[in-house]
Amino acid sequence: MTPEIEKAPRTLRTSLAERTDVNTKRSLRKYLINPRFQLSMLAYFAVISLVTILAIYISTRMAWNSLATSPLLTRLVGDQFLQALLAEQRSTLTSIFVIASVEALLILMISGMIISHQVAGPIYRIRKSLDKIADGHYPKPVTFRKHDYFLEVEESFNRAIKRVIESGLPPKPPAKPESKSPESPDHL
Repeated sequence: MTPEIEKAPRTLRTSLAERTDVNTKRSLRKYLINPRFQLSMLAYFAVISLVTILAIYISTRMAWNSLATSPLLTRLVGDQFLQALLAEQRSTLTSIFVIASVEALLILMISGMIISHQVAGPIYRIRKSLDKIADGHYPKPVTFRKHDYFLEVEESFNRAIKRVIESGLPPKPPAKPESKSPESPDHL
């Protein structure tokens, strides 16, 4: 909890904590436009990152092992001194490697989320417009954000919508709600 929430009276504290939690969920929902696509893209980024990190770790470990068993180094500095030095350096390197790996994974996951958002946004807008056309309504022209992908599709899609409107096809009137009679078996 933030200091502001902790200082507030108990009822207000609960309300502020809930509001903060709701805002966090809302902003995540806002960023997950197409959760199936975006989460699968994040999983893909995570797998590639972890495989790369593992490959680097294994190759580094193999290099250290070959260094530790090098007969030339053993003769030059002595076996016990070399083993102590390598153990200390390996420990330091492992700590640095773990921290760098976690940072790299976080950066890649955040980047993956941003990129997937910039792909999912335009697709979502086009899908909503296509749904309106399928329902017989004229959609407004779509607009993409400045950093979205597929900016060239925006112009093409809007030209297609304009062409449909100019073709003279009348929009479908809004559907009237159907009333269900109690005698009809459809009400069940």
